Amino acid sequence: MPTLSGKVTDKKMGTPVPDADVRIVGGVGTNFGKKTVTDKNGNYTIRNLIPGRILVEATLQYNPLERDKTITTGNATLDFKLTKP
Repeated sequence: MPTLSGKVTDKKMGTPVPDADVRIVGGVGTNFGKKTVTDKNGNYTIRNLIPGRILVEATLQYNPLERDKTITTGNATLDFKLTKP
């Protein structure tokens, strides 16, 4: 099954954002509500997705950022650059 992975960084500093929440906040079927937390290098992976369009949000003491992504039968990448309030 497809996976979505990427990196969450601080937009201004370019540094990784560890422990950020990354979750699917919009989509169809069982994709909705799936979530994970970034590792110490800002990397994340959400596994076992079904193909289709999703809305993904990343946040942690930063302004939340939502991005659209279409999942196909392969693996997809989606990076986030967060800004502080």
